[in-house]
Amino acid sequence: MLLPGDISIWTRILILLFAIPGAVLFFLGIEWVLRRKVLKGSIGGLVGLLLLGIAALMIPVLTNLDTYHPLIEVSFKKTYVESYEVEIRLGKRCEHLDSWGDSLQISARILKWHGLPARMGFKSFCRPESSKTSCFQSYPKMMERSVFSREQGLDIWVFIKNHDKWIPWMGAVYGSTRCMPAINGAIYHVSFTGDELSVRPVNDTARKALDEITAKTSPLLDLSNIRDEYQSIIRTLRQFRTKSINLYDYSPRGGQAKAFVDTSGDIRRLEVELDSDLDKKIEAYYYRNGSLIFAHFVFHRYIDPENTSEKPNETGVLSINGRRVRSEMNRYYFKKGKMILWVNNEGREVDINSAKFAETEKEVLNFSDKLILKFK
Repeated sequence: MLLPGDISIWTRILILLFAIPGAVLFFLGIEWVLRRKVLKGSIGGLVGLLLLGIAALMIPVLTNLDTYHPLIEVSFKKTYVESYEVEIRLGKRCEHLDSWGDSLQISARILKWHGLPARMGFKSFCRPESSKTSCFQSYPKMMERSVFSREQGLDIWVFIKNHDKWIPWMGAVYGSTRCMPAINGAIYHVSFTGDELSVRPVNDTARKALDEITAKTSPLLDLSNIRDEYQSIIRTLRQFRTKSINLYDYSPRGGQAKAFVDTSGDIRRLEVELDSDLDKKIEAYYYRNGSLIFAHFVFHRYIDPENTSEKPNETGVLSINGRRVRSEMNRYYFKKGKMILWVNNEGREVDINSAKFAETEKEVLNFSDKLILKFK
């Protein structure tokens, strides 16, 4: 049964609105031509063919939209020790897969409404793309398997992603769920709410498992997802197009910023180099769906050659362009516009409640926003 606001029902209605008048006009045109009303019949027939053609072009769109649904249902059935049969139901469509491990994470394509349709309560639509098992306890590595990977009809998600300026009322994004504990009999509902794929337990088994694992692993899962994302960006850097700008106003000797842009026009990574007589800063920013998720800063402080108190072979003393430097490194992790972790040069976590943490969070986000604006 189609849910209210299901995009496919509106597409079906549009097809009928074009196809029925088109067929009527086409056959009336033939009848008018047979009655020797050639001009009237020709115009009617051509208009009918045009409407039928539009309806025919909408069929591959409908075929693709039928692979999306506002709700994904995931259920687990235990088959062996830490082995489960997972049923992923998307409306009337259903797929089964074998899962090894103690949890499952789903990544999905998402079509979401903007503007008036969103205010009218139209729901966003999801289509599972891949799944990852063993997120946190049993295995050190994740195993990935494709889910609903076969494309059907016109790839409407890619079209909307690449032509979002033409379709301001709809957007195409990609998201991943939190890990769903694999428990025999557990049932979960996955839907796109707000700006993320949310997981809702359907029965008590799933609710209890999700509550227990949330208390233990939520921060670790956030960091794991962030690390997976920025490592994926690093692996695919060659696939992005690049754009560079000069940063004259940010350092006495100037600097440069380079953006790595994906096929949809989103910036996925920014590289920044700022140089002065005293130091050199190298910064890297990583983004997902336009939001900062990770920043990596390396600060090189040049050592005065006449300062003999720091020898070239001292721990932490390196050489850059023939000049000795002492380097520091900091890593910043972000979620939904907030810094959730800062690992300093000693590898220690900075207190999230400290004034320095709040000040650094603001500085990193503000500079990131300024850089993004310079590339627009």
